[in-house]
Amino acid sequence: MRFMTKLFLTTLGLFEALNSFASYTWTAQYTGSNGNVVKKVTSPNATTTYSYRQGFGEPILLNKTRQSISNTGFYDNEGRLLSLSQAGESRNYNYTEYAHLSWLISQSDPELGTTNYSYYSNGQRKTEQIVGSTSTTFRYDANGNTTQVDYTSANGIPASPTITYEYDANNNVISKSLGGDNQINNTYDALNHLLKSSLKYSYPDGTTQKDISYKYDGYGHIGYIIYPDRLIINYNINGFGRSKSITSSLDSIITDITYNSANNITSYAGANFSLSIAYDNMNRVTDIKTTSIKSSYTYDGENNVISIIDGLSSSNNESFSYDNNNRLVQASGPWGQASYSYDNLNNITSLITTNDGAHSYVYDGKNLLNFVTSNKSGVQNLDYDTNGNVIKKGQDTYVYDAANHLISFKNKDHKIDFVYDPNGHVISTTEDGKKPVITYYDESGKLLYKLDPNKATEQVTDYIYLNGKLAVEARHDNGDLKNVSYHYITTNPLGSPVASTLNGVTEWRQVYRPYGLEKSQITQDDDHIGFTGKETVKNMNLVNMNARYYAPDFGRFMAYDPAEPTVGDLFSFNRYAYANNNPLLYTDPTGLFSFSDFLNGANNFASGIINGMSAGFVNTEHTQGFAHDAGWAFGTALGLTYGATELRAARYAASKAGGLLESSTTTAMKERNLAGQADVAKAVKGIEYDSKGKVISREPKSLRDKLTMEEAKTEKYSSDETPKGGLNDPKYKGMYKRRYSRNFSNGTRTDIHYVEDPINGGRYDFKFKNHAED
Repeated sequence: MRFMTKLFLTTLGLFEALNSFASYTWTAQYTGSNGNVVKKVTSPNATTTYSYRQGFGEPILLNKTRQSISNTGFYDNEGRLLSLSQAGESRNYNYTEYAHLSWLISQSDPELGTTNYSYYSNGQRKTEQIVGSTSTTFRYDANGNTTQVDYTSANGIPASPTITYEYDANNNVISKSLGGDNQINNTYDALNHLLKSSLKYSYPDGTTQKDISYKYDGYGHIGYIIYPDRLIINYNINGFGRSKSITSSLDSIITDITYNSANNITSYAGANFSLSIAYDNMNRVTDIKTTSIKSSYTYDGENNVISIIDGLSSSNNESFSYDNNNRLVQASGPWGQASYSYDNLNNITSLITTNDGAHSYVYDGKNLLNFVTSNKSGVQNLDYDTNGNVIKKGQDTYVYDAANHLISFKNKDHKIDFVYDPNGHVISTTEDGKKPVITYYDESGKLLYKLDPNKATEQVTDYIYLNGKLAVEARHDNGDLKNVSYHYITTNPLGSPVASTLNGVTEWRQVYRPYGLEKSQITQDDDHIGFTGKETVKNMNLVNMNARYYAPDFGRFMAYDPAEPTVGDLFSFNRYAYANNNPLLYTDPTGLFSFSDFLNGANNFASGIINGMSAGFVNTEHTQGFAHDAGWAFGTALGLTYGATELRAARYAASKAGGLLESSTTTAMKERNLAGQADVAKAVKGIEYDSKGKVISREPKSLRDKLTMEEAKTEKYSSDETPKGGLNDPKYKGMYKRRYSRNFSNGTRTDIHYVEDPINGGRYDFKFKNHAED
């Protein structure tokens, strides 16, 4: 793989850049005058994207346009987004009266109406409420950690149970509770690695607690996992954190794992099973070959999948084409042919298939899908609750609580009830009066364990992952770890299972329509890991994407997306669209973000490299100087690695406090709290403000008495002390640091002694001291 960037000035324009990635080239041209900058990017497919920034005056205008889709944002001179519009629809944002405070006090959205926010005096979010709907209240400790979240009921939406949190001295979450009988307890090692996560619940097998435990090597890589049924899975990792093989206490499961230079798996073997994967020079999957599957993939210049060739049966071949916005418009495969149309808000407006005929999508004035008509199903009407969740879809009805968890489903054939853990993951599914099925998700949202007491045999399934994708399903009778059957799962590049192999025999194969609808139900009759590696609830025909459920028959989410839209993302304005209307390239790993394994390492290459290589000079996003501060070297790193940040951030937040999944109405709260506290910190020098941002005092002591503020400082020092974690190598000599903070409200000082690992990254604390201020 080869990256190359050429930057040069032009006689007619301001700046031009050629960005080569393998055999593809993006051209970016910049022109500007009077503080205004226009960026034109031409892709390898010859489509163009324009970004325009009005740099002087107020309000500041930022516009991004690709073909017929355009986002326009207006900002004030403090960098606060005032409005974001697309295709005649607008989102508007209102802030505190004084410009130095960036506290968002209300916003209006076409789908929901007005949402109001209130704050504590230190800038942390206190409440949020959609007018006429439920409200959410947050409480915090002195370190700014969320300690309690309360929900109210409204308009038929039941209140969600209160969530409470407890933390250790390093601000790791050690307890999350929805009451005494639904509680997660976590323990950590000295380096803040999660060692054990225990979920207390009244399980149908008579137990009251199930655990997941982890062991790490000296570099923080997970070496093995102990599952809730005590199955031990050892990844046998090398010094780079790569798994060489996977074994249990009794069995060899996967052997001879090989990787390419980009850390992608190229081959491994199992019991009468083998897998090999080939990649092109852009690390895109080109071939997958296993005991049960032989598939080949081809791509266009913008990394869209244009064909999937089945080497075992040509009747399963698939082909795809796209419009100039990279939205899927034509598809053909074993499920027939399909044509898709979209409006300029990225809503699907029509779907025509050879088997099911024409489908017409009709939207109301709020940009909500109102009904779908089709030759096969007639008219299917949709209704919504005041939080934007679909509560009726044809003959199906749904109930959500105030935290936007889907808690029940009903139609003429089935009734399903769900119970959630404090992380927002389903732990109990009761269908049609049968015994509850228990599921256990890890902190990042992966399904690890399922107990189905309704089965006569193999009631337990343990899900074993390799490099983030499902590799094996280990099944056994409850309590019997001596007789485990290992079902080898082949997944496509999206992570969707396409085949299962047991003892060298293909159990089933699966083909998906482009938006995830399964062509034919696999031999399993129950819920199963399906589209993009997420659990498909069979009798609801929905996919559990963690934060939201997804309807593959409509190609849309069932709930409003809480992740804030941005000017730079043309697809973020639509709150229900799935995967940028390109389901062959993007996935949605948390139900919050569209993500592409390849694009986040490659397609961001152009903008990131240009930004950094120009020392932050060329930048059409309104980032308040971030790119300028990042500079040449950091910008280069951004171009190569920043693409995956969204997913890493989601995983990090999920690992800390259930993060993005606990309440789909509160996911931006932590980020806004940081901004709010930063604004207050700027005012520490003797000015005190009320909750609306109005100055009420200029006496420093008054502010110090009222607010729980911290002043922090970091300094290097020399020490012969040996920190924990094995960092006693001479290379760390002289690299010790001490960070201390003063808490103005109670007169204490906290010292944290640590060393930063220059080889592997990370910070290692080895002394923590809390004492009265001198």
